Amino acid sequence: MVPRDPATANPGQRRRWGWRIGAASAVALAIVIALAASNLLRPTGLPAARAGKPAPDIPVSALNGSASSLLRFQGHPLLLWWIATWCPSCNSGTQLFHQSYLGQFEAAGVNVLEIELYNNLGQPGPSLAQFAAQHGYANQSGWFFGTSSASATNLYDPHAETDVFDLIGSAGKVVETGSTPGGQLSSILSAATSA
Repeated sequence: MVPRDPATANPGQRRRWGWRIGAASAVALAIVIALAASNLLRPTGLPAARAGKPAPDIPVSALNGSASSLLRFQGHPLLLWWIATWCPSCNSGTQLFHQSYLGQFEAAGVNVLEIELYNNLGQPGPSLAQFAAQHGYANQSGWFFGTSSASATNLYDPHAETDVFDLIGSAGKVVETGSTPGGQLSSILSAATSA
């Protein structure tokens, strides 16, 4: 049966149409409000107040199993890049870095440390070693991969967001924070060399 136009329907049918239109409108409004609230209330990256403050030292487990910390990098600018191996933008950003920016960062003395968020944020994905190899990592100078502890992940990325970064100046202070560093490698390099 084809629904009739509400204007030509009898009063009982008009009430049913009115109810259906009202319910559909309420559902649509609830969806719009939920989407808007999730985007407005969802914090991104680290608080801006962190910029200019010393970067907290954290332990880092390197791909070769050795233990280190952020203090190892002090004296040189450091792009601290928080990744998950299943994250599409982390994959494309790392590929772009390797293909187009690695030499520029190395020439400028800016180190890049890609840190896997603790336990890959509980999601399945390739191991960090597989991720690094897939993107051409072969122990290049100035490019490092490591894993973080739960406390380090919570300290730097309390909202468990993938593909966020902290740019740490050579004096060990946070210069800039943000997301999707692969899309802004030129400006990150510029900020690192002027810090």
